[in-house]
Amino acid sequence: MAGLAELLREFRVAAGLTQEQLAERSELSVGAVATLETGRRRFPRPATLDALAEALGLSTTEAGVLREAAVRPSGESRSESLPADLEDFVGRADTLAQLTGVLSGAGRQFGTVIAVVSGMGGVGKTALAVRAAHSLAAAFPDGQIYLNLRAHSGGEPVDPLEALTRVLRALGTPAARIPADVSTASARLRSLVADRKLLLVLDDARSAEQIQPLLPGVGESVVLVTSRTRLLALAGARQFPWTSWTSRTH
Repeated sequence: MAGLAELLREFRVAAGLTQEQLAERSELSVGAVATLETGRRRFPRPATLDALAEALGLSTTEAGVLREAAVRPSGESRSESLPADLEDFVGRADTLAQLTGVLSGAGRQFGTVIAVVSGMGGVGKTALAVRAAHSLAAAFPDGQIYLNLRAHSGGEPVDPLEALTRVLRALGTPAARIPADVSTASARLRSLVADRKLLLVLDDARSAEQIQPLLPGVGESVVLVTSRTRLLALAGARQFPWTSWTSRTH
């Protein structure tokens, strides 16, 4: 069976539409249509497929074929590496709700959603991020990856290439196939996650430069960062200053 990219292109041409016209009719961006037709994104959301099928005027059978082409193979892995959540977590529920709202709403946007939880050491940034990630597990069917960048944990912070290597390994890339330079490894990561819906938690980041190579380019994956600074160099990142928290365990 033809892949999603080929099918979408064939249906669009048969309908006599340009990418721009299809984007307008389906209320998607031109970039979103282009990444689907080039195969850089293979598994869009069902709502995206429904919008495309309607815009193309597909029959029920044709729409079914389009959806079938976008089903992820059962053998592809789901990554899970979050630390354990607290048994109970209370206080600052408003910030937690805002944070999870931004992350769970990522599918309504095109491009990477980044949230930065910032604050001084010891106020509970990691606990907040882990709680948010656990509560959103169902929203990210391809899994969640946690990486401690060790900016203030003693010893040397994790450098970008080491961080990329760990994330690529978590996503199932054999060690022998991981590039030895940051630029190529970053490109490999972007290609790998372009058609996945993944939550990447980058804990204790030192700077925007440390995490920039780890950011997905397109698709529905999101990045949750904790840092002692606000990392204002991350364009478009949503900021969540964190000053204190209250927890209770049983």
